[in-house]
Amino acid sequence: MVGKAVRMASGIRAALILADLGYVTECGTVLRTVSDFVTEVISVYEGCTRDDPTKSQKDFLEQYFGHTPQTADEYDESEEKHRWVARDKLIAAFVRWASEGKHDREYTGRAACDGDRGPFATVLVVHEIFGVHEHIKDICRRLAKLGYFAVAPALFAREGDVARITDIQQIMQVGAKVPDSQVASDLDSTVAWAKSIGHANTQKLGIVGFCWGGCQVWLYSAHNPNLRAGVAWYGILRRPNSELAPQSPLDLASQINVPILGLYGGTDAAIPMSQIEQMRADLKGARKPCEIVVYPDTPHGFNADYRPSYRPQPARDGWQRMEAWFKKYGVA
Repeated sequence: MVGKAVRMASGIRAALILADLGYVTECGTVLRTVSDFVTEVISVYEGCTRDDPTKSQKDFLEQYFGHTPQTADEYDESEEKHRWVARDKLIAAFVRWASEGKHDREYTGRAACDGDRGPFATVLVVHEIFGVHEHIKDICRRLAKLGYFAVAPALFAREGDVARITDIQQIMQVGAKVPDSQVASDLDSTVAWAKSIGHANTQKLGIVGFCWGGCQVWLYSAHNPNLRAGVAWYGILRRPNSELAPQSPLDLASQINVPILGLYGGTDAAIPMSQIEQMRADLKGARKPCEIVVYPDTPHGFNADYRPSYRPQPARDGWQRMEAWFKKYGVA
């Protein structure tokens, strides 16, 4: 509906701009409606072309949305190939890209950056077991507001779209089918894609993950020596080893050469304090540049502001520590 409204009013291709319902204004309180969004985009486009009648639609896309379509059908509304939302030149996009070589496949994910500057230090955002849902998209947006190019690849895309599944057992079954080696190669391909589009400075590469994604932060830090730093929010430290998941973070402490900040809850039923203390001791014994912070009386998922497990104070403190950690180790 939004795409049609924009097409009729200004001639911009239909799927170029689709508002996320519930998108919040800069003041953080007023919900933006579809009508408000369409009106704003039309106003920006008409003002742009009025001030410079020679400016093409391509120029407008590049200036305000950070991307120019390569073919007429790249923006196909039915396939939802791209969803761009702009607010004060902040770019948030549903993106689809393809890699080449031995990892050849098509990827989807969420990317965000500040459209007024760049290239940006790059942060990989690794989703929870629930996939790239609104919380993970918002993490990308918040990182973009801090000046990062943040991208959250949909790492379960081959096995199933968990963001559309409501049954937790089905979600867990999908996640269990995903090999750790596949996750690592997909993250590698995400970095390569980010580097290729020109907005991202992958020399300043960081990673952050939550729950399932927090576990992958530890694993990927042992895989990619080009990472500058990482932050693992309540990432699982010990799980049953299998063919698809041959090692846990606790097995890899001696192989981690990237500064990792671990953020954990003291009453996390999924991650016993004994495992946290063991990880802490193993990292210290191996003289690894890592730190683990434990918040007393705090459950699993304390940063997930859409769940009852959310704890505002630990979440805010953890976010501030994450910012400081990235700056300290050159992801800025």
